[in-house]
Amino acid sequence: MNGVPAILVTNKNNSSKSRILFYARVALSCAIIIYLLTFLDWERIKNILPQLRLAFIWQAFVLLLLSIVAMSVRWSILLRQFNVRQNILISWRHYMIGFFYGKMLPGVIGGDLVRLGLSMKQHRNHKSILVTSVFFERLCGLMVMLMISAVTVVVAPTFLQQDESVFSVIYNVAVLCILLFVLFFAVLKSLPGKWFTVRDVRGFRSRTCAVLGKIRTLSVAAIFIVLLLSFMAHFFDIVGSYYLAKAIHIDLPLSFFLAIMPMVYLVTVLPISLGGLGVREGALAFFLIMVGVIPSDAVLLGVLIYLTRIVVALTGGIVQFTDYKQHENLPQV
Repeated sequence: MNGVPAILVTNKNNSSKSRILFYARVALSCAIIIYLLTFLDWERIKNILPQLRLAFIWQAFVLLLLSIVAMSVRWSILLRQFNVRQNILISWRHYMIGFFYGKMLPGVIGGDLVRLGLSMKQHRNHKSILVTSVFFERLCGLMVMLMISAVTVVVAPTFLQQDESVFSVIYNVAVLCILLFVLFFAVLKSLPGKWFTVRDVRGFRSRTCAVLGKIRTLSVAAIFIVLLLSFMAHFFDIVGSYYLAKAIHIDLPLSFFLAIMPMVYLVTVLPISLGGLGVREGALAFFLIMVGVIPSDAVLLGVLIYLTRIVVALTGGIVQFTDYKQHENLPQV
């Protein structure tokens, strides 16, 4: 191709596609946010703001911090199962810095990639284990959210059945994914160990086998502990959203949020928007309006949840700044 190396052409095409996809996600997030803003009743908001229950807001902030602590403990315990030692404080710092970048630069750099990169600096010889730990964390977190939603729908109060089709879909999707999760581990444990022995982990298939091989070594007890800590993390997060709803006088039971927030998070994971921005708030507003919440209040709650996360993210920025200052003050060798 006129003397131009094919790999350069491929990289240029990939870069163009990535740029187009990025701008498409930005456009979708902006479009959804603009649409949601049309629901806001500014006069109503003026009346609500002086009546904010501030105690619920700071409690929601604390609960979100506790959620990150639970995830930090989970990560350290999981790494220890792979014979990699990373104390809980270090895991927490990596999580907080990752949270900062994930929220302040949504879609530009992922929080998981940041904490993974920070941990790789400390454990240069265990990169595949670190990748495996982050992947398994997310997998367990997803399963726990689905379990929370499925169990809540089964024992939910009658108002959750106002639109049976929606909640039956939530239940069926959750149960199906949970069964697939259990089947995945059953099959993985039953396969011969030699299938996962690889010498060269540079290829995609080899890397996949290496990751699955490490997950295969986890005991049932270790998996249970990871799932339990995942439950704690997501429960704290959901209760925080419930408290923020109470702060603006949306009086729905906790069971409602336990049923719908996992679905909101699940939609956010889809790579169709800028870090889930707009999609998350839109999904939450949909469920709230469905049970009779005033549209303006539904959108306001989404904004309040987002702002709370931004404040926590700024805390992560402070953590990174202190890390930077500590390294800056180290004696030069």
